[in-house]
Amino acid sequence: MADRLAHTQEDVVNRWGQTDDLMIGRVGPGHLHHTEWPTDFQKPPRRFVAGVLHMTPNRPLAVQRSGAISPSSLSALRGFYAVAEHHASGHFMLAVDRRGSFPVYYAQIDGFLVFAPEVRALLAHPGLSRSLDPGAMGLLLASGHLISDQTLLADVRRLRGGHALVVEEGLCQSQPYWRFRPGTRAGGESTHELELELGRLVRGAARRNLGDPSKAVIFLSGGADSRGILGAALEAVDGDGASLQTVTWGTGEEGRDSDAPIAARIAEATGVHHRFMRRTTQDYERHFRDGNALIGSASDVVAYHPLEYSFMQDLRGAGFERALRGDEALGWSTPVRTLAAALTKVKLHRLEEDSRLSSYVAPRYYDDWCRASDEVMAKAEEEVRGTAADDAKDYLYFAHRLEGYLNTATYYKLIWLDQRNVLLDEEILDFFELVPASFRVDKLLYRRAMARAFPQLWALPFAAGNSLENWRSLLAEDAAVRGFIQKSLDDERSHVWEFFDRRALALLFQSTVPHVGRQPASQRARAVMRAALLRLPGPVVRGLQNLRETHTSLHLPAHAILLRVLVIKQFVDEIASAK
Repeated sequence: MADRLAHTQEDVVNRWGQTDDLMIGRVGPGHLHHTEWPTDFQKPPRRFVAGVLHMTPNRPLAVQRSGAISPSSLSALRGFYAVAEHHASGHFMLAVDRRGSFPVYYAQIDGFLVFAPEVRALLAHPGLSRSLDPGAMGLLLASGHLISDQTLLADVRRLRGGHALVVEEGLCQSQPYWRFRPGTRAGGESTHELELELGRLVRGAARRNLGDPSKAVIFLSGGADSRGILGAALEAVDGDGASLQTVTWGTGEEGRDSDAPIAARIAEATGVHHRFMRRTTQDYERHFRDGNALIGSASDVVAYHPLEYSFMQDLRGAGFERALRGDEALGWSTPVRTLAAALTKVKLHRLEEDSRLSSYVAPRYYDDWCRASDEVMAKAEEEVRGTAADDAKDYLYFAHRLEGYLNTATYYKLIWLDQRNVLLDEEILDFFELVPASFRVDKLLYRRAMARAFPQLWALPFAAGNSLENWRSLLAEDAAVRGFIQKSLDDERSHVWEFFDRRALALLFQSTVPHVGRQPASQRARAVMRAALLRLPGPVVRGLQNLRETHTSLHLPAHAILLRVLVIKQFVDEIASAK
């Protein structure tokens, strides 16, 4: 390892220089980057922090004999950060917060450790192998995002939340220092006590993270998560709604009971300054390419939310420096009975679960991708082996869905804004060890706690739907989306067609054109099924839902298959051009 550590002065590192220095590339506006540790940790060894980091009161960090911090004590830190520590003894540690809020990708090349917040930065190193990870290819196609420490490159790994990468005595190992353990200490508190305590914790988290209200914006929807954050923020400013700023976005064509209109009603009722940002597909190709380049094609999030990066840029231009968001781990969806059902509920799928995908993946790769994705999923299952199904579901959501999917959307937000996930505050995550599964189902405890804490907000209507696009319609009719897909399929020279059947995908794309005057048979069948379910007694419907949970087959819509292939295509084309 190098014996000197220094910050670069560049916002983006896009070249590799032969140097003995170990460099940490800055990402985004300089005000987001803090090189200071708490007062007691200013002395050597050298320590660098990106983001915001605080000490937990009365919980000192354990220091090893060498003077280096013990990775096992990192759970005493709070905040949204990535940190690097380099000691003269040769000890080096790279760590991220519990949620993996700041992405860190790393690789070992010729005896050196290289790391960066973007995979494409590592591609600047000529010694990095361009070999693709077959398990990642299969998981991205089936689930829409990567899990665990995956990237699309076999030799590049993501540092998982709650982990530290330690280099010592010639060895480089990723070590966990914290794990989300919902329900593991449940049983000692009453419902009343739990509700009051969660209300207190949400209030405290909002107050700590709000900062200067004039420079902070709260992402507001018509649901429960952001409503609780807004209620706590209002208390933090003594009810002065006019001092708070909120924002929501949507198509502008949504129904009156969907997210954006309900958010506007909440804003009006509380007196906050509210703005609406319109989602469109204008210039879809450019936004698709820009966003995917930032996240290393780690998920399909940019394909479905192409404008969010530019929204963040616009908010920054409007004077905002901080955003309060509502990502959470308060309990995911309905109860499950088996581990297989838990995986399905959090949308983690094996490649072979949708048998049609074998028609689109080149035969010489399909079996390998299936085998490799099975191995990755088996490791994820092993993390919750012996755990109750509902506890496993909530852990898998936090460790793989939130980190692997939602955090990809976080990255292009934190480039422009100091983003804070209030409901993922460390005290709240620890508190959920006390919450039994029955109170986590569909966020039951959170809903009760917030209704008790902020009854006037909870008296307002809740959204019955989102304010997003209908992608079946867009794929069939939208000129910008269809034009980009057609252009991509016409790109015969792309290296991605080594892995996929271009003609089969072209036929799939052609099948999305609507039948004039008649709904496709598959859509008619689904409509009939939905109407029939509405007429069935509740116990029968729940029985059918339980039966469905044990059946792990997958039927991806055409837009998901096509857009995920194009996400992979962009990455394959980028690594081909970077050789």
